[in-house]
Amino acid sequence: MRTAEQRRKRMFLLAGLLRDTPELGDANWRDTARWQKLVPLADAHGVATALPFALKRAGLWTEVPQDLQEYLEALHYLNAQRTQAQLNEALFIHDLLKSAGVECVFLKGAAYHFTG
Repeated sequence: MRTAEQRRKRMFLLAGLLRDTPELGDANWRDTARWQKLVPLADAHGVATALPFALKRAGLWTEVPQDLQEYLEALHYLNAQRTQAQLNEALFIHDLLKSAGVECVFLKGAAYHFTG
C-alpha cells in the first residue's frame, strides 16, 4: 500500500473512532507501530485529548498499551488544567470589565463552556 493510501486509512480510522463508528476490520490495536502513527496524527489535528474517551466508548481501551494509556490520560489532564486556567482568566476579565461598567459577552469556546 502506498504511503498516501496508508495516511488516508489512518485518517478514516481516527475519524471513525472519534464519531463512535470505528472500522475495526483488520485493525491490530495491540500493534505499537499503529499507535506510533495514529497518535501523532491525532495530535496534529488537535484531537489527541479526545482519544481516551473515544477508545473507551469503542471498547478498545484495554487494547491500548499501558504506556500509551498513561500518556493519553496525562495529555487529557494537562488539557483540562489549561482549559480551567483559561476559564478562570475569562471570569477574571469579565469581573474586571463589569466593575468598570463594561458589559461583557462571551463568544465561541468560552460561551460554550459557560453555558454548559
